[in-house]
Amino acid sequence: MPELTVRPMAEDEFTEWHESVMRSYSEAQAAAGSGTFEENLGRTREGQEALLPSGMATPGMLFLHGVREDDVVVGSMWIGLVHPRGIQDCAFLYEIAVDEQFQGEGYGRALLTAGEEIVREHGLSALELNVFGDNDRAIRLYETSNYRVITQQMRKDLGSGGGGDHER
Repeated sequence: MPELTVRPMAEDEFTEWHESVMRSYSEAQAAAGSGTFEENLGRTREGQEALLPSGMATPGMLFLHGVREDDVVVGSMWIGLVHPRGIQDCAFLYEIAVDEQFQGEGYGRALLTAGEEIVREHGLSALELNVFGDNDRAIRLYETSNYRVITQQMRKDLGSGGGGDHER
C-alpha cells in the first residue's frame, strides 16, 4: 500500500470539492435511472443544505484529503461521526474518491484504511457506507477490506407502457 497522510480540507478546497461531489452523485443517480441530472442536482443541493447547515463547519463532519509524501493530493473523503440513521457507535462514509490519474495504484485502500483509523480514534467501532451497484471497482475494494452487505436496494424498470394485457 502506498504511503499516504490525511489532512483536513481547507475552506477554499471544500467549496470546489463539495460542488464536484454533488454533481458526480447527481450524475450517478441519473445513470442508475433515478431521474434527470438536473432533478437529482436540485434534490442533492436541498439534501446537502439540511445535512450540512454550517457547511464544512457542521459538527461531527470530517472533510479530508489524502496526500502523498510529495504533498500531492490524490483523493478525498467525507466522514460523518454521527450515523445519519442514528446507529450508535457507527460512523458513516459519505464520500471517498481517488483522483482519476491516481486510480489503480492502491490509494483507495490507503485512504479507506486511514479513514477507518480516524473513526477508531474518535472512539467509534464501525464504519458504514453506501455504494452504487454498478461501481465494481469500489465494491471490490470494500469486499476485500472486509465490508459486508447489510441492506440492498434493488430496482426493476418497468417501462412507460401502461398496457392492458394483465388480468384484474
